[in-house]
This record gives sequence, structure tokens and C-alpha cells, in this order.
Amino acid sequence: MKNKNITEKQKELINILESKSMDINTLVYDMLTESTGTHMCDSGGDNNRHWQKNQKRSMQDFINDEIETIEKDDDYYYRTVSLFHYLTDGLELDSICQEFNNINKNPDKWDSDLWGVCEKAYKHLKYYYFPKIEDEIHNSFNWDSDLSQTIQYQFLYIDNNCYVLIQIHNGADVRGGYTSAKLFKCKYDQVINIDIIDKMFDDELEELYRENIPS
Repeated sequence: MKNKNITEKQKELINILESKSMDINTLVYDMLTESTGTHMCDSGGDNNRHWQKNQKRSMQDFINDEIETIEKDDDYYYRTVSLFHYLTDGLELDSICQEFNNINKNPDKWDSDLWGVCEKAYKHLKYYYFPKIEDEIHNSFNWDSDLSQTIQYQFLYIDNNCYVLIQIHNGADVRGGYTSAKLFKCKYDQVINIDIIDKMFDDELEELYRENIPS
């Protein structure tokens, strides 16, 4: 149940924010193309950071990508799972997400207890929705992941519904270059699950690769 502290003025604000709502494809595309800056020591060169490469692509390009691809290089097989499809297929946006994401859009600084979140957005979430926030912060780089880009994420629950705060690594060096966090509602509990995107074994990849070779 939402906080009874929500006033008529707040309801009016919610309506305004909902009028600025963004569909999930657009939000994920905006995250993939969000500049996370450059640094002479980040090994990204002039234009080899994820955000720089992604900005050369349209949203339709990402939509047209295969959900997963399997390639062979000499005797090794490699699987890549489209991050765009992975996020847009398993997540959705509701009014809580829209409110939060509008407040946390391009913050001057991340000064709250949550990674990638400004204090104003954090206070808004706590005051109106009483989220139960899990302590663990996951980073797909710490696991064998086939995702096309690294993500950092943290689960929280509001009225027993599962939500997730996600940052995309858009830089070069994985230690920095993350987007501001965006809030999503999971279509089912903890749908963003590192086990789903684990690297597959070579024999599994070879079988899938051969199945996709035109006869």
C-alpha cells in the first residue's frame, strides 16, 4: 500500500511525471547511449568506450539484434546475449519507476546510500514507498557472463513486488564508467539473475552453433 502521506499536490505531481513517462525500449536505449565520460587512463582510446560505440547505433538497430549470437573463433565458441533484449524482455516500468527515474535523471552527484542514485530520488522512494532494499549489490563482471555489456544491480521490494536498480557499464575499464541507476519492475521475482546469463560450456555452444548453420 502506498504511503498515506501522499497529498493531492503529490498526486498532481505523479500525474505530471506519468505524462513524461518513457517506454522501456527508449529507457534502455538511453542508458546504453548515456555518456559516462572519458579518462586518459581508462583504456578507451578516442572512441572505444561502450557509450561511444552505442551512440552510432539507433534504437531500431538494437531491436533488430539477435537475442543471442554464437560465433566460432578457431576451436573456440563464443556466445553473446543482447543486453538490450535481456532487459526489455524481463523488466517493465510502472508509475513508481517513472517517478524515480525522472527525479534521478542526470543527477549532479550520487550522494545517497544507493549506487548511482542522488539523495533526492532516494528520499522520495523511502518517504512514499517504504522499499525493502537488499544489501547485496551484484555485478555481472564478477561472474562468467555472456551479456554484451556489464551491469550492476540491486533488488528491492515494494508491496511485495520485486524491483531492481540497474546501472550499465558504458565505459572501458570496468571499475568506472557506469550510468546513473534506473529503477525497473521485475516481471517475476529477481528475473535479472546471473545464473541465466552464465557462460555456456563449449560443447553446448558447439551444438547450438551447428544447429544455426544453414543446411
